[in-house]
Amino acid sequence: MIEFKQSLKTLEQKIGYILPDNASIVPLAYMHNYAIKLEKEIAIKEMEAKKSTPIKIILNKLSSNLELSRKERREIPFVMADVDCSISLFDKCMELMDLSNIRTVRRLIFAYFLNYTQMNDEKQKYFCNIIIERLSLDNHGYLRGELFQKLKNFKKVIFTSPSSMNVSRIIDRKGIRGTGKALSLPEQLIFSSLMLDSVYVYYTKINGCVKNKMRVLDEIVNDIDHFKAMIPKIADKLIRDVQNDNTVEKSNYKKTCIDVFYDVLGDPRFGDWTVRWNEVTDESRRIFLSWLAEKDLDLFFKIIEETAVDNMWSYRKEFWRQYLPYIKNTWVLFGRDAIRYVRRLDNKRLSYGKLGKDCLPDHSVFAFQIGSFVFIEWSHAGMLRVWDHDEAPKIFGASEMHKKDIANAYYRPLEEWRHAASAYQNWQGKVKNWLGINCNIWPD
Repeated sequence: MIEFKQSLKTLEQKIGYILPDNASIVPLAYMHNYAIKLEKEIAIKEMEAKKSTPIKIILNKLSSNLELSRKERREIPFVMADVDCSISLFDKCMELMDLSNIRTVRRLIFAYFLNYTQMNDEKQKYFCNIIIERLSLDNHGYLRGELFQKLKNFKKVIFTSPSSMNVSRIIDRKGIRGTGKALSLPEQLIFSSLMLDSVYVYYTKINGCVKNKMRVLDEIVNDIDHFKAMIPKIADKLIRDVQNDNTVEKSNYKKTCIDVFYDVLGDPRFGDWTVRWNEVTDESRRIFLSWLAEKDLDLFFKIIEETAVDNMWSYRKEFWRQYLPYIKNTWVLFGRDAIRYVRRLDNKRLSYGKLGKDCLPDHSVFAFQIGSFVFIEWSHAGMLRVWDHDEAPKIFGASEMHKKDIANAYYRPLEEWRHAASAYQNWQGKVKNWLGINCNIWPD
């Protein structure tokens, strides 16, 4: 389902580049509606399957000392793993299980993998002891099949508490699918409770190398539906890991993190998307915002290189780069001609707005916030202006703005600077002093 949705999104973007604004693509709209309908039907079937489970009925029978049917006895491993099954019922379950039966041992293993996170430590250890005992006693090879043979080799790793910590170390070396292959896990166990918790532990508690974590992130993206709930926690730790990375791949890691977390969690700067970032710490959000600012800054000046006629832009870019750690909001807007360059340069583009018809088609605007002040840079011969946040043009997240909304805003800017004598640090010195006095920022 997730691959289908991603394909639709990619197709829409590619077609959107050659169609006029607000064009309706009927077949794509139909496929979107069908995808939503199909997703709901799958969810309903899963809920119906859960409602039909006999586990609660079996638990009631066990508590009342009622006899179980043959079919109900087969479900005992899953009954034992159920959150409502007390340890006091385990002995009774053990008496009813035939542990010499290969299918019973298989169900025990499945129950452990599928219900891992809903079991407390005591119950996990109980399961581990039973499974290890059965795997260790198999001297005659009656537990046939590749799954049992692999788990015998890994029994003291997988079935020794904490299992998720042990499995996470395998994931670090082999990845998610690679771990499944190493353990000969069937498809339904690759994304089981134990495996998902192992991925969570891997990102939040294991100090593995960033290269390996980025490789596993690619796998997560390919099966994103299984991991969406843990993405904020993954983002929180991985953003800091990438920021502290000193390898030549750091810039590529940052780009991948921006693409993935922006796509799944949305824009942390403004709008309803910010709620999804609540589980991400302030430090990681600050780092991510600085990455977005850097990306917007690079995009803005890359477009200017294509659309402007002089070399003054390198001075602006060099000046603002030193303030990236202090920038917490950014937004870029482009004229009609500039947007053509954006679509050509930025394959997985972030959001941006359009400049109105009263702006020249090759003009661009870069807005950003430092402290409680909003700065707006205008391309070409445009000025740099700064406002108090509450009195600034409502530019962040704007889909379209006109020249009068910025240059002739209702509130006059606190300061305006012309980019004169850049080579002699003329305007740079003035802006640097203003930022130092008003924001207490004095970059080296």
